[in-house]
Formats: sequence, C-alpha cells, structure tokens
Amino acid sequence: ATDLFLQGEFAFDLLEVSEEQVAFLKQKYGDNPRVTVKKDYFEQYETEKKYDLIYSATAFHWVDSWIGYPKAWEMLKPGGTLAVFWHMSSVTFYEGGIFDGLNALKKKYLSEESLGFDAEGIQKVKERRITQIQAGGCFGAPEVFEYRWIDTYDADRYVTLLNTYSGTQALPEGKRQQYLEEVRDYINENGGKVDLPQH
Repeated sequence: ATDLFLQGEFAFDLLEVSEEQVAFLKQKYGDNPRVTVKKDYFEQYETEKKYDLIYSATAFHWVDSWIGYPKAWEMLKPGGTLAVFWHMSSVTFYEGGIFDGLNALKKKYLSEESLGFDAEGIQKVKERRITQIQAGGCFGAPEVFEYRWIDTYDADRYVTLLNTYSGTQALPEGKRQQYLEEVRDYINENGGKVDLPQH
C-alpha cells in the first residue's frame, strides 16, 4: 500500500510499533526524503501537523476506535481524508470442497476468540467497522468500496498467507508449525491448490 501511495508527490510519516518493522521500513525507504519512519502507537503519536490523508492498511482494528477515529479527525486538514482498508477473506469461513478440511484444522488449532471472529462473517465485520468509524461522532457514514476476486494458492503460498494472520501468530511456536504443516499436507493431499475468494 505504501509503495502505491508513494507514486504521488506527498510526504509521508509512517508509524509502526515493532523495532523490526521500523528497521525494515527505514531500509526500504531510507533514500526517499519524502518518507519519515517513526516507532509509535497511533493512540500515543503526538504531532502539530495536519494531514491531507491518514490511511491504514489492514491495521486500524488494533486501535481503540473511541481514541483512534476522533484522533484521526483532529489530525486531518479541513477536507482531508481518512482511508482505512482491510483484507476481509481472513475473517470468515468458506464452506464446501477443500475449505471443509481447512475449517476443521482451524477449529483444531485456533483459539475460540479467533474462531469467533471468523464466525462473524464478512457482513458482520463490515457493519462493526462502520460503527467504529463513527465512534465519537466525528465521521459520518463512510464511503465503502468492495473489490472481489479469486486467487489460486499452492500449499506453500497458502501456508505463508495463513502465517500472517493474527490468530496463527498468537499460537505458540511449536503448535503454529504443527498447524501449518497439517494445512500444507492437507492441501497437497487434496489437489494441491486453494481457490480463495478475496474481499
């Protein structure tokens, strides 16, 4: 997402919370004078700047909505834009075919909290996030854009994707590796590919 936004002429302040991610971003964008990388939580970030655009790619759900959205409102210039977007296929179960077995493995390994989030489905998550955007009464009803397509994953690529999800990351290392190995084996034993609807 950052690469796409940097195709314009704006200057950017990038916030990250981990030392590793900050180091990665500084290495990636260190030669670009329009990019400043800062280690901070959005809730704690302090600046006198007013921004034309504040955006978050698949991350703003980690920010307390009663703090984050009013804060974003205060940080925007008049007429500025808040753009929050998410990859939604990680928050629902798909049924039928190969997904029946993948869902069984999810239920076997992931916490009830992770499964509850998945079980809400895309529509419920979308409704909740729209309500959160309106927290504090600053933003009205957001303009919503949805993009859908199907990506085909082989077993290794699908496991790499699963390993980016917070529910997977929350597993202890040994259990996480066991989960991912079982997923890889299951896919390879059942046609070797997953056609994953993307939202």
